[in-house]
Amino acid sequence: MNKRNIKKIEKVFKGGANHYRIELLVLIDKNPDITLSSLVDIMDVAFKTLAQHLYKLYLYGLINKIYNNQRVMHRLSDSGKKVVRFIKSWM
Repeated sequence: MNKRNIKKIEKVFKGGANHYRIELLVLIDKNPDITLSSLVDIMDVAFKTLAQHLYKLYLYGLINKIYNNQRVMHRLSDSGKKVVRFIKSWM
């Protein structure tokens, strides 16, 4: 393994290293193109809290954002899909 691959793996693990982010990844997997407002309704967590965690998931490359007029929808990236498969193997 080269250092670049190791850094990428570290980034992915940091991205999912929070109970809110784990739950978000699983919910986004079940509901592709879900909006932040819908996630807030489902999880019953403060808007600002989820917005911060979604931003981190985006920064770490685990989700993609799709802009559609005023709506921002969220979808798993390829790395995010791999992480969700790993998470599901523990459930």
